[in-house]
Amino acid sequence: MKKLIILPFALLFLVGCDRGPKMHKVEGKLELTGAEVSALGGSTIEAISVADPNVRASGEIKPDGSFQLETLHDGTIRKGAPEGEYKVRVILNDDDNAAKRRAAKALAKRYLKTETANLPLQVPAPGGVTLAVSAQ
Repeated sequence: MKKLIILPFALLFLVGCDRGPKMHKVEGKLELTGAEVSALGGSTIEAISVADPNVRASGEIKPDGSFQLETLHDGTIRKGAPEGEYKVRVILNDDDNAAKRRAAKALAKRYLKTETANLPLQVPAPGGVTLAVSAQ
């Protein structure tokens, strides 16, 4: 008898739980003019919400320039990013000094700050994202 009473309340609790904002898949490619994109492998793309700078999505840049964004929400890493407009920047690889030097030589410094990078991103991003950056 007790099982029958508890089950509906448990279902109501699960339905009512806030699981956070809806996440949209964000896959893309970084295209680098004037240097090899592989120099940025291991660095990170960071997307910062224009509406709420506390909302940030990031993804590791692979040697071919591809990336997938993930968002930390309530202590859990979730694939994708919430809907909205973002400003993007590149964070250089910090794990290896030689890799960081290669990346710094391959990428113009303006792409390291959202204020100067001029890399807008709209989520959802149907068809994937292409971010064009340069060495100069």
